[in-house]
Amino acid sequence: MKLPVLSEIQRDSLKEIASIGVSHAATALSKMINKKVLIDVPQVNILPIDDLPKEIEASEELMVGIYFRVIGKVSGKVLLTFKKESALLLTDVLLKRKAGETKILAEMEQSALKELGAISTAVCLNAIADLLSMTLLPSIPHFTYDRANSIVKSLFDEVNGDYKYLMVVDSVFKESSNQILGKFLLFPDQEAFDVIFNALQLQTLGQGKK
Repeated sequence: MKLPVLSEIQRDSLKEIASIGVSHAATALSKMINKKVLIDVPQVNILPIDDLPKEIEASEELMVGIYFRVIGKVSGKVLLTFKKESALLLTDVLLKRKAGETKILAEMEQSALKELGAISTAVCLNAIADLLSMTLLPSIPHFTYDRANSIVKSLFDEVNGDYKYLMVVDSVFKESSNQILGKFLLFPDQEAFDVIFNALQLQTLGQGKK
């Protein structure tokens, strides 16, 4: 599978779009917990779907996955992932607990993480939708807590064949002294990917004329 080559300007544009989305997510999250939260985006990549197991580091390690379908003129899927320790610490932040207080992810904890996922996914999709001049909405979130290799296998079985690429946004949630690592994975269908890629090309042409 040949991956379309992104220029440096296109990669910068993609990272800027992701940064806009997560900055809006950080603002919404700050209001939600009444504390200042920042979200950094150290890296954004577009990868072939075959790289999914490597990107999520499939292992026996427990992981939280918050899964959405993308609803709109184009379609796709979104998975927000956190390793167990990150999910527990993030739950402490969301429920205003002391760091290390959350030990299990029961109904209340899962609900808090799903709400975070819904807010983050909605605003990130809005940033992409603005680029594409269309409306994109997330479905109701589906929560899973399982070994990383099981999550990867289930997702790979679902997307392999129908989806060729994934967009990976590495995210660092910062609150006080806490730094929490997560990944935002977007699986655009072929039409959505073509629209995104063409929009990035148009941005590149527009910047080249300045």
